[in-house]
Amino acid sequence: MAGGERGYADGQGADAKFDYPYGLAVDSSSNIIVVDAGNNKIRKISPMGLVSTIAGSTEGYEDGKGEAAKFNFPYGLTVDKLDNIYVADYSNMRIRKITPDGTVSTLAGDGFYGFDDGEGLNVKIAFPRGITVDDDFNLYFTQNFVVRKITQE
Repeated sequence: MAGGERGYADGQGADAKFDYPYGLAVDSSSNIIVVDAGNNKIRKISPMGLVSTIAGSTEGYEDGKGEAAKFNFPYGLTVDKLDNIYVADYSNMRIRKITPDGTVSTLAGDGFYGFDDGEGLNVKIAFPRGITVDDDFNLYFTQNFVVRKITQE
């Protein structure tokens, strides 16, 4: 459907390039949302096979819109019924949210390794991987040997 050669390029079908695509999900418009871990980006594949970048630029940690945002080896993602994207930002040890307009914010995690519960940026997370969301917008994610839950209000 898209890709075929290692690298980074937006484009149609085989002209697009990925570097370690990991997690993926489908939004309400049948777009496939893909974690492009090696490029530290979140990408979209349209039903017609056109690949574009939603958010991310270089390795790092920064909230912001589109390319102003930075991830550090994002791993898993999920999409809710409002087309918000939630990302398990593995090496930043955070859970991130991308709104439909491409704005990235941090929902949970202070960036330091741990298992401490709390609220928002006071939570300690250790290398999150898998993530999903239920119909009530509760997030569930995996880290090391546990499954954790984030309740959104």
